[in-house]
Amino acid sequence: DGQERTFDSLSLIDAVVPEIIENRRKELQQQQQQQQQQQQQQQTALLST
Repeated sequence: DGQERTFDSLSLIDAVVPEIIENRRKELQQQQQQQQQQQQQQQTALLST
């Protein structure tokens, strides 16, 4: 009985954690893209002046 409970809790964690990791990756990618866009805008602004 005790073994079944620990296995259930592990499977629940395994089911939840990948979603959290994917969400964090997506957030990081979005932040990087925004930073790149800002840098490009700054560069073009400097070149145009």
